Amino acid sequence: MLLGRQKEASLLARSVSDKLAERRHASTQTTAYALVALARFSEDGLGSGVTEYTWSLDGSAPAKVSSDKAISQVVLPVQDGSKPQLVVKNASGGVLFTRLITSGLPPLGTEKASANQLAMNVHYRTPYDQNVMPEYLTQGTDFVAIIEVTNTGAQAAEQLALSHIIPSGWEIHGTAPGKGPGYDYRDVRDDRVYTYFNLKPGETRQFEVGLHASYIGHYYMPPIQVEAMYDATIQARTPGMWADVALTAPAG
Repeated sequence: MLLGRQKEASLLARSVSDKLAERRHASTQTTAYALVALARFSEDGLGSGVTEYTWSLDGSAPAKVSSDKAISQVVLPVQDGSKPQLVVKNASGGVLFTRLITSGLPPLGTEKASANQLAMNVHYRTPYDQNVMPEYLTQGTDFVAIIEVTNTGAQAAEQLALSHIIPSGWEIHGTAPGKGPGYDYRDVRDDRVYTYFNLKPGETRQFEVGLHASYIGHYYMPPIQVEAMYDATIQARTPGMWADVALTAPAG
């Protein structure tokens, strides 16, 4: 852009944008310079400085949008379970980059386990080293969640965050925040524990969370997951599950 070579700048801008969208780790300096360069491009390389385009969803009449901002965002009226078709037409004199963003949560109980460069196993035991089935607990049961994480990749997995959210009928007992064995820091809240640590290639570590089955009822526990904070592709996740707390143990 400083040299006035806008055609070449357009190609570079697309490449830089693609790299930023990969969500891979980049240093603060790399990210800052990339954003500064794209900001200059958006100001000087997009023609008149006014973004104009039309969009149509599922064959509807085209809606016109005009903005003097570098970024324009439209919330699409998409219905649940539909397969919408979107058409965007650039009506301005410069380059228009489009991006379709979707987000959401799967219905309870439909989450699937996944793993990439990390493996995670979770089991539950009493203080007397007996196995516990977390799906059905007697009120007043003390037990421990043992989470085992292994680096299955060829490189060190750094700045990992282990997120463990417990069902509403359980309470966290005997788990202290701060630095501890095998982890750099642990954040303990009323209903969840965040543990931060690093793993060498092939290394395995275990983390324990003390728990208590406190309140009778039928509750849902979201997936337990671990991922690299600066590279979301390095991750492992368990499926969620329903958990009951009752006065007595189930028959049989």
